[in-house]
Amino acid sequence: MVCAAEVALALREQSGDAHAAAIVTRTGRVLDLTPFTGPNASIEDALRWAECMVVSEPNARGIVLLSTWRGVMEDLRDGDIPTIEEARGRLREYGVALDPWVRCDAERMELVTKDEVAERGLQSSPDQDGSGS
Repeated sequence: MVCAAEVALALREQSGDAHAAAIVTRTGRVLDLTPFTGPNASIEDALRWAECMVVSEPNARGIVLLSTWRGVMEDLRDGDIPTIEEARGRLREYGVALDPWVRCDAERMELVTKDEVAERGLQSSPDQDGSGS
């Protein structure tokens, strides 16, 4: 993941606030990487692009998501975990893994992995109050 971290840092330096997806082969070679920038860019944009690309790319085996902020990194939004999980399910049909999501700003970097997404998803499930309904 050192390469993904380096790409994320370069993306932040070049574009500031951005979301991107990298399509990678089984060996980790990057087939394509497309950033989405601007005030309305979102991780959903990167995911939609990646899903379209893997349909026509037989060597795609993985997607690495990158999000960068010129200022302070945004917290994960309530909808981020379900969005990632839904995309992971759709990509699985094509034999493509979605992991990790590299997030960074000027001060810190974090990797949101499949296991962490699953853990956060369980913690934020609607049944977390224990009512069973």
